[in-house]
Amino acid sequence: MVNKIKWNIIKSIALIIALSIVSGFLLVAAWQGWLMPLCDEPKVWFQRAGSIVTMLAVFGDLFVYRGSFGLASLSELNAEKELRSLIFISKSLVLVMPIVGTAVWGYGDLLYQCLK
Repeated sequence: MVNKIKWNIIKSIALIIALSIVSGFLLVAAWQGWLMPLCDEPKVWFQRAGSIVTMLAVFGDLFVYRGSFGLASLSELNAEKELRSLIFISKSLVLVMPIVGTAVWGYGDLLYQCLK
């Protein structure tokens, strides 16, 4: 039973880390102007990437994080203790991703103009 619980936690952590990597790649791709439509400006394209990062963060929070770490039984709590550092990393990513996504979504055009 504990092995199945650990496996579910590890899968959830891996998915959160994968969502974070995809989010980072999207921000870099938007900053570089990759896949940008011809009718768009680079600063607006970067700003729009923030909305996708925010949506990925919400997905990670609602479906992965809350679904997997809402642990209740004693054996599940013991499994959580063994993976404490990975759980901390994933919780941190779930906290940081929506903050970064919202900041880029709201102020991405200004960030792009000031930093590019």
